[in-house]
Amino acid sequence: MVCEGAIDDRHSAHPADVPAARNHIRMAVSEVLAGKAVLLAARTPCGCSIKY
Repeated sequence: MVCEGAIDDRHSAHPADVPAARNHIRMAVSEVLAGKAVLLAARTPCGCSIKY
């Protein structure tokens, strides 16, 4: 795992907010594939927790 936390910078479930969101997962994957360190490796998650 190279990053954890929120998927993007919009703490909203509204579809209209998606186009303006900064996608942290996409950024992390691009950085890893380029051989770079992940800049946003840990972020505060939003929403409900996942129970195991």
